[in-house]
Formats: sequence, C-alpha cells, structure tokens
Amino acid sequence: MVSIQLYVVETAEQAKQAESLDLIEFDSDDTVCENCDVAVGFINNRFSPCVICIEDEDDIWLVCAECAGGVLLTE
Repeated sequence: MVSIQLYVVETAEQAKQAESLDLIEFDSDDTVCENCDVAVGFINNRFSPCVICIEDEDDIWLVCAECAGGVLLTE
C-alpha cells in the first residue's frame, strides 16, 4: 500500500503558504501537470490551481485541478 499526501492549492496565497512550509517551490513558469502537461502554478504572474502530491520527501509532483478532480470531487 502507498500513502500519498494531497495538498489542494487554489490561490497564490495558498501557494506562498505551501512554499513557506517547504512543500514545494513555485519558482518557474514551466511547471506542468505530471499527468497531462498543462501549465500549473504561477504563469505570467497569475496562479493556476493545482494539487501537490507527496509520497515522500524525494517524490513530490504536481497535478492540475482537472486531473485531480476524480479523486477530490467524489460524491
């Protein structure tokens, strides 16, 4: 069994909070979703929502809100 922590980041303020917690650095304009390659994070000084996925300190990736939707928006 694998345990993965998910952090939903919807705003620039939340992104800065994630950075202050050392979860991830949103420092480049070329950050993309690991699943579909759509740009996420800060793009042209605007924030595109994403989910930070953490399996362990060496295995961290980003997924766009649309790709994560099936896991996050269950009924």
